[in-house]
Amino acid sequence: MTSEPGTCVRYPHLIRYVSAIVLILCLLIPVVSALATCTSPCECMREEEAIERFGRGNYLQCNDEPCGYIMLDRTTMIPEYCFGQLEIPITRVIYTRTPTPTPTSAPTKVPGLLVTATPTPTATYTMAPVIMETVAPTPTIYKVSPTKVIDALEDSDGDGVYDFQDNCPAVPNSDQIDSEVEVQCGPPPSINSPPACFPVVVGDGVGDACDNCQWVINPDQADVDKDGEGNACDCDDGIQGGAEGDIDCGGTCPLPCNICTAPVLPAAFDYLEWKGKNWLTPVKDQAVCGSCYAHAPIGAMEAKYNLEKNSLLNINLAEQEYVSPCYASVGSCMGGSITAVLDHLKNDGVLTEACFPYTSTNCVHHEADPKPDDPGHMKMVCNFAGHCSQPQTCTPCANIPQTWSIANYQSATGTIQEMKRNLACNGPLAVCSGSWWHCVLLVGWDDAQNSWIVKNSWGTGWRDNGYGFIAYDSDIGQEFLTNAYAVNGVGVTL
Repeated sequence: MTSEPGTCVRYPHLIRYVSAIVLILCLLIPVVSALATCTSPCECMREEEAIERFGRGNYLQCNDEPCGYIMLDRTTMIPEYCFGQLEIPITRVIYTRTPTPTPTSAPTKVPGLLVTATPTPTATYTMAPVIMETVAPTPTIYKVSPTKVIDALEDSDGDGVYDFQDNCPAVPNSDQIDSEVEVQCGPPPSINSPPACFPVVVGDGVGDACDNCQWVINPDQADVDKDGEGNACDCDDGIQGGAEGDIDCGGTCPLPCNICTAPVLPAAFDYLEWKGKNWLTPVKDQAVCGSCYAHAPIGAMEAKYNLEKNSLLNINLAEQEYVSPCYASVGSCMGGSITAVLDHLKNDGVLTEACFPYTSTNCVHHEADPKPDDPGHMKMVCNFAGHCSQPQTCTPCANIPQTWSIANYQSATGTIQEMKRNLACNGPLAVCSGSWWHCVLLVGWDDAQNSWIVKNSWGTGWRDNGYGFIAYDSDIGQEFLTNAYAVNGVGVTL
């Protein structure tokens, strides 16, 4: 779907005006006489990339001189430095420069005579031997709490069993019964007989009097919905437990709970709480730029990678690559084509945010464009000439970039029930609305609210930390049914 001018920009509460753009190239472009050389295992990169690769607080800058620069656009250069992982001892190279001493003798001035001063020699510099300094990783300091001294033996519930021995210290249970059982098989009664199997009371350390799952071993007593029934035996809490084969979808255990093939879908579902985890990457902010056509499919791609790997790996990919003119006929801050982005994600891939950060934050503004049927209508106008994005050129990081791609994408349209199943089977869906002039990520549904649950790209200040409801029967909700896309096969491009 190719959008019209105005697509994807928040209105009216994020209208911003840019009064002027001052290009002072001589102040922004440093004069570089020499670049530092990174000594292995240090590598030349931006600090953001070091954080992404090694983890915050787990890296070290190996020297103080830039090793390279990234040209974001015609006015901005970002320096790179040598970074390495902190756990690995890193060799820091320190260069010293020693000036040649200035001669101490000076001409003698005799009264009445004109003396020509000897020019002071210009100091020359020689490279001193390289000093190699090994930096060891910062040791982890563990604080040990002092041992608690029990002054007196307590019996809080008065059942005759001291608290430190009581499996229900706050509930009277002098019998200390703990009923969980499991089947154990012992040695066969004879050579020709099978092993003898019989139930054995094993307990979980929590007495029946206070155990929230009396017949299931659950020493953690976790109860996510606080209904008095533990996750291990609660079949209606949104957490896999008991005999459930997949996610919890309500009802009596053991309910067939593969939600993709379940004959009846649950009344509520979303990837923010699936299997007790949030499978979605952090909410982003497209700011004053119509780039939702890139944020929605890339958001689907990031979440699908978590689901396919069954782990919250949370890759962070670069929407900016499809806003700047890296490819023809995709889009800019004035709007773009979601299918063009999906085609390029499959055929060309996308860089990481660390390599190509999002900078198109103040590219457009709104001006009055009254219409007879809508006197308050506003039109979107680019703040500067040329390609309406910042940067207006495509210059990724200097290092060999890591590129991510999808194996395929598919249309996921249909009725409300078909869309729910597409969402459950294929992961979050990139959806668009013509009347809203916007694309978002569809992440769940709630029949009690008669609504879809969407993840927006307008920052965490929108609705509920960036998430909100869109009614099934609204114009926007109905348009989602005909403009929805799923992605699969997310991975690094070889």
